[in-house]
Order: sequence, then C-alpha cells, then structure tokens
Amino acid sequence: MDILIIFFIILFLFKIDKKNDYLSLEYTKYLKGILALVVVFCHIQYGRTTIPIFKIFNYVGDLAVSCFFFFSGYGLISQYLKNSEGYLKTFFRKRIVKILFAYMIFICIYLIYYFVSGTFKSFDDIITFTKSGSLIVSHSWYIIDIIILYAAFYIIAKIFKENYKFIIIGMYGFVTFLTLIMICFEMSEFWYVSIFSLCFGMSYKIIQEKIDNKNIKKYYIIIAVIFIIFEILQFIINKMYDSIPITIIVAILKNVACISFTFLIINIGKYIQFKNPIFKFLGKISLELYLIHGLFEKVFSNTNFTNNNNFIYGLSVLVCSIASAYLIHRFILMFKGSREKVKT
Repeated sequence: MDILIIFFIILFLFKIDKKNDYLSLEYTKYLKGILALVVVFCHIQYGRTTIPIFKIFNYVGDLAVSCFFFFSGYGLISQYLKNSEGYLKTFFRKRIVKILFAYMIFICIYLIYYFVSGTFKSFDDIITFTKSGSLIVSHSWYIIDIIILYAAFYIIAKIFKENYKFIIIGMYGFVTFLTLIMICFEMSEFWYVSIFSLCFGMSYKIIQEKIDNKNIKKYYIIIAVIFIIFEILQFIINKMYDSIPITIIVAILKNVACISFTFLIINIGKYIQFKNPIFKFLGKISLELYLIHGLFEKVFSNTNFTNNNNFIYGLSVLVCSIASAYLIHRFILMFKGSREKVKT
C-alpha cells in the first residue's frame, strides 16, 4: 500500500505549469483526478499503511470531498449567471437526471454483486439493508447530498430568479436546515461536515474578481492556521463528548476547516498547477471512480490472496476501479449519444 501512495506522490512531479486560469473547466479536471485518488486512498489504505505519515489519508477524505462540493457550487452559479432562464430550462435533464441515471447504474452493479456473493438472498434483504441506514452503493452519501442540493438550487433559483445574491443566501439557509435535520436524526457526520463548501463555491464565484485583483498572499498563512486549529478542535471535541449541541459545534468547526482547506487548494493553482495527463484522465471519470471503488474494496477484502497482502490488495482495488470506471463512463457517453441521435 505504501508503494502505491509513493507512486501517487511522484505523479505530482511531472508536467507542472504556472499561472493559467486556476478555475477553468480544463484545470479542474486535473484537480478532480487528484482528489478522486485521494478519496480512494483514504478508503483503501485504512489500517493497511505501515509508514506513519501516510496515515494522514485517514483524515483527508472529507477535505477532498469538500473540494468536489466547491466545484459543484462554483459551476452552478457560473452557468446560472451566463443564462439564468435557459440554464433552468435544461437543469433537471442536464444536472439531476444525469446524476440519477449514473447512480442507478451503480445501484444495479452493486445489487448484482450482493446477490452473486450471497450477501442478499431476496429482495427483503435489500429492504432490511437500507433500513439499517446502509447505502447500497458504498460511499455514495456525497451523490445523494448533491442531488438534494441541486434540487434545492433549482427551487430557490425559480423563486428568486435573477437575484443571485438571494439565491446564494437561500442556499446557505437550506444547507443549514439540512445539516440540522441530519444531526437531529443522528446521521453519520460525513453527510454534513463538508457540505457548506458548495455554498462557498457559489460565493467565491461572485467575489472571485476582487480576490484575483487583490494581493492576498499574506492571508494564506492566516487561513492555513484557521484550518489547522479548527481541524484539531473538532477532532478533540468529537472524541470527548456526544450530544446534539456538541455535534452542531463539531459540524461548524469541520465545515470552516473544509472551506479553509478548499480555499488554499484552489488558490495554489494561481502559482503552480499539476497537469499530469494521468490526473486529467482520472478527472474525466472521477464520478464513476468515486462510486465504483467501494465495490472492489468489498470484493478484494473477501479474497484471501489479496486481503493478506496490502500492496496486492491496494493495486487490485485501484486497477479494477479505474478500468471499470472508464468502461462505465464510456457506456454512459454512448447511451447519451444514442439518445440525442434518436431525438434528432
């Protein structure tokens, strides 16, 4: 496992550029590829790495996901500002239906595995499994969050129309309400500890020109310190107490830490950009990679040959996940292309 992580780090040394559009659609593909790998390593190396510093991957999964939330929020408001009325007309089909379709494909794939492996023997087992709070598609809480947030954005945008400031305020209000609901229902913290980064992405787009035209290098250290302090505080408090008020405090601390981390990560792109072609390739299939790797975690954890060797386990999960993600991505594109041909 450690060898795979070292290889991942070495990838950063190849194809380094400077000072291009740090939030362009092109460069965010590279970032998504990096972040997708971080999430995968976060899950597959847990308890398997022998180098102490690599154990940091145990704690960076939600930070990486916060960047995905940021990109979603930034993209939402960017497209809306260009053509608000036209964007909303096709919003459900291009945003929500697109994600739902992909998600349903992965649900089918996971169900096939569960029935073949004997985990499920009847449809009653599926009901029992979901009632327990488990997700059929591993780690897919992010996708469910995104679908809910996209639906909320659509409704709020319909209400406030071209008043983008009220749309953003409305999204902050909705995310706050959603977070409190999740906390009251005692849902796992990963559902909400990075969710405000989507709203931050929307806000950042509005103030981006001011930020880019101002020398804010002196603030980077302050933001980095805020990130470290809030991250440590939420970790300590979370371990010491367990109550709704404390959970709310932890959620606030963690979201501030995630926003601070996201701000630092995206602003690194102003000065240095990691444009390894591997990252770009993975960025194009980041959604599929995110959703499929949990399946191969299960497959190879139940295989003695791979489970007993950390390197072989990690390599097997990584290779099979990337290959499967690519094939599923191609299938979705082909299906989309065939539908558009039928329409024309």
